[in-house]
Amino acid sequence: MVQCAITGKLVAEDELVSIGGLRVCAEGKTILLQRLKAGESLTGALETPGVVSRLGAMLIDGLILFLFTGLLTSVFARLVIGPGGTPAFVLSMIQLPWLIIAFSYYGILPLAGGQTLGKMYCRIITKDKDGSPLRLRSALFRGLLFLGPNLLAMISSAMEIARVDYPGVVGVIAMIIGGWYLCDVLFALFDTARQRSLHDRIAGTRVVVKE
Repeated sequence: MVQCAITGKLVAEDELVSIGGLRVCAEGKTILLQRLKAGESLTGALETPGVVSRLGAMLIDGLILFLFTGLLTSVFARLVIGPGGTPAFVLSMIQLPWLIIAFSYYGILPLAGGQTLGKMYCRIITKDKDGSPLRLRSALFRGLLFLGPNLLAMISSAMEIARVDYPGVVGVIAMIIGGWYLCDVLFALFDTARQRSLHDRIAGTRVVVKE
């Protein structure tokens, strides 16, 4: 038996629903929705993080992966490619391993508690949009959406290795990648209520302050 956050009644766990980070029974759900419509601020409701916290977490995560990529590139160039490999070829060859590592970081690591290392430092956490803990499907889909455009970069690299030249294709791919990430950030900045980025909206997740 689990206690409803609104009525205080003990009910079976499968009879509870999660709304705004609160687990409530059917009666509590009705009361909670009425309070939300009235504009009340509820104790225990999920708190939206500040822009500085979100950008800080992104920068820390990006820096961690950037440093790891530098190490991976150096090792790959020495052990696999050899001294004759060009920088462009080395970077092209490590893209798939990097995507696997990055997907594990952004899509699998959060399953342990909804956080990457950057989010841990900034004390924010990813949850499903109803406030419940991040589910496997949501975490993996969110990671794929966040990194998905980078798959296009692999196409560009493959064309370079194969010496296939289609005028303008590389530029279009770069514009698509840049446009996706720009829209991703703008969605979060303009959503002042919840700061849900584009990939959060599609994956059905949100980032909140860790309690």
